[in-house]
Amino acid sequence: MLQTAALPTGHADLVTDVAYDFYGERIATGSADQKIKVWRKDSKGSGWELEAEWKAHDAPILRLTWSHPEFGNLLASCSYDRTVRIWEEVGPAGGASMVNGNSGGQRRWAERALLNEARGSVRGVEFGPNAFGLKLASISTDATLRIYTSISPTLTEWQLTNSISVPSLINTSSSANPTDGDSGISGIAGQSSQNSSTNSNSGSVAGGSGFQQSSGTGPGAGLINPGKGNEALGGWTVSWCKEKWWGSVLAVSSGHSGIIKIVSLSSSPPSALLILPPPSNNTSHPQQPTQKHNSLGAQAITSLSWAASCGRSYHLIASGHRDGTVRVWKIKPADGAGSGGNASWSASVMGEWGLGEATIGRVEWNTTGSILSVASEEGKVRLYKATYAGKWECMGTFSAEAPQEDGNDDGADAMIQE
Repeated sequence: MLQTAALPTGHADLVTDVAYDFYGERIATGSADQKIKVWRKDSKGSGWELEAEWKAHDAPILRLTWSHPEFGNLLASCSYDRTVRIWEEVGPAGGASMVNGNSGGQRRWAERALLNEARGSVRGVEFGPNAFGLKLASISTDATLRIYTSISPTLTEWQLTNSISVPSLINTSSSANPTDGDSGISGIAGQSSQNSSTNSNSGSVAGGSGFQQSSGTGPGAGLINPGKGNEALGGWTVSWCKEKWWGSVLAVSSGHSGIIKIVSLSSSPPSALLILPPPSNNTSHPQQPTQKHNSLGAQAITSLSWAASCGRSYHLIASGHRDGTVRVWKIKPADGAGSGGNASWSASVMGEWGLGEATIGRVEWNTTGSILSVASEEGKVRLYKATYAGKWECMGTFSAEAPQEDGNDDGADAMIQE
């Protein structure tokens, strides 16, 4: 697949995140130079023009997210400076300026809120589905998931409605969570109810150094929180369920164990509907495990993405891992589990591939949840799609390097076995 356009961002340091708006007409870039830049597709549709740029944080920016257009043009950013900041586009800046050689007024973005409750770097931030109002989820390396709700029409007041210790989340379902019979990983989800205490609070964390008791009176108060005092063991990723029928549900991960927790905010107190440890075998991998895969922390999750269901009776969650693995989970809500009920959910691994040396930096579904993009540490983005046979095929590879003449990227375009 050939490169169609390049965007010279002009950032003075590494670009850490790129986020499209709802319509795909604008993108925001965040960088280690502490700046955010907003770009709009030009009139020809073949390039991008710089609309605005500003210094947004006092440390490298980690993630960006756009709100649903129902709430206007809002951006949220998070950073190593332990803050989440919410920005609103308020119109053109005064005076004319030169933007990528074109004369015109730059757009102006105003800071509406500074959320500084985190006690560690804020690694993930995402606006919730518009059906639940203007909500924002953040996860930080103090291993805490925080949910904020806007309580002011001016967007200047945000209430912290939930502060959840991710390691202390346990499965409150009354029955085990069976997996699909054809998944080849029987017992993965079913382990959650009896092993959640072990996986959540102690995991397989080496040494135990840096452990502190979680404070407060909410869920998990007094339990060990491995993220405090040791950022590598804290929270890293969060992704909302896009469908309102199941209530406010998110997928989160924390630490280097590779465990994903499906969290329901609709229950009181919030609980884990499902806990997904990584498969205990590698029979589904098309390649042999590498030494990196077997090393401590190799299963650590670097990115999560919950796909829009678009009429499916099940959900898809993609996870990218430090050892280069990409895993797609098939999540089935139980009958009668609508509105966030605690009926038993089930899960199976629908696809798994990778085990290369390049760490996965980001996984992201398209709007319909049918195509998965995977960005790796080697500077390449690959697009995957499931075939009717249930196999995952690489549709193409994008790279900043010149495209290869034969269109084959070291076997990356080969069929990925389920």
